[in-house]
Amino acid sequence: MESFLPYAETHNFLLILPLGIQNSFNAGTCCGYAHQNQIHDVDFLVHLQKQLSSEFAFIESEFAYAVGHSNGAFLITYAMQQHPHLFRAIAPIGGYATTKDEGFGMLEN
Repeated sequence: MESFLPYAETHNFLLILPLGIQNSFNAGTCCGYAHQNQIHDVDFLVHLQKQLSSEFAFIESEFAYAVGHSNGAFLITYAMQQHPHLFRAIAPIGGYATTKDEGFGMLEN
């Protein structure tokens, strides 16, 4: 995701690159240490967005986008299913939306 840094600098957008605990994110039904220890990564994303929006006037939550790769893709998909208005759009790479039967719940309009 560091490849986005030059674009953030050139086009004046805020780029946040969270690193999961032990390189993992809890995406509901997976992955690694964060899932095994029930780390609240979705709550972290919600808190981070609220905190940054309140601290910096130029940050508007309705213009937040997320890109995730692998476990990060699972996380942003899971986050959108839990909080459909958290991001304006997401781009999961190498992860997918699961069905309600797999524990994620279905996205509704």
